[in-house]
Amino acid sequence: MEFWTNGGNVTIETMFEDPARVPGNIGFDPLGFATGKSAEEKERWELRELKNGRLAMLAIGGMIHQEWVTGHAIF
Repeated sequence: MEFWTNGGNVTIETMFEDPARVPGNIGFDPLGFATGKSAEEKERWELRELKNGRLAMLAIGGMIHQEWVTGHAIF
């Protein structure tokens, strides 16, 4: 995604040529699923997505550490 959203500038020399660009930030709805939604609805869904993403990161971290501490495979 970085390659396409930054015009192919992915090397350390060219990645930050645009000072307004935030790496990894391709917007909330890059596929256009929220077209026709109100600003409040978009904001609510964006917050939900952020919270679910954070929860998923905690969950995978817990799974990795459980396996590391116990030495037993999760699955």
